[in-house]
Amino acid sequence: MKINFITDKTLEIPYLSLSDITLENQDFHRAVLDELDLSNSKFSNINFRGAFMSYTKMRHAIFENCNFITAFAMESDLSFSEFKNCNLVGCNFRSSNLANVNFNSINIDSAIFDECDFSGAVINCELPKTASFKNVKYNDKTIWYNGIVPDGASMSK
Repeated sequence: MKINFITDKTLEIPYLSLSDITLENQDFHRAVLDELDLSNSKFSNINFRGAFMSYTKMRHAIFENCNFITAFAMESDLSFSEFKNCNLVGCNFRSSNLANVNFNSINIDSAIFDECDFSGAVINCELPKTASFKNVKYNDKTIWYNGIVPDGASMSK
């Protein structure tokens, strides 16, 4: 499979798709991954900095020690995914499905989660004031770090 980048660079990886795979130690800086299916995959030590991942399916994916600084993942489906020791500084998840996601020891400074669904999510990281949670939905199964619900979040009925 060929991965394209905004810089006209390409990268050939030995897979037909990005779903149901394990991928380690790759540089996807400014990669164009819009509308792809990354579901059921495990990504370890991947640099997604500035990557374009909008309208992308990432259900049941595991991201470990990955860098998402300023990545665009708007209107994507990340439900049931897990993020461990990742850097999401400035990442834009606007209008994404984050139901049942697990954020564990990640940095979300200046990240945008406006209009996301966090139903059933486990947020085990600090919620900095620089992160935006406008019109976020959650339910009684959502676990917020230290029980603190961010400003702009509302309980789904």
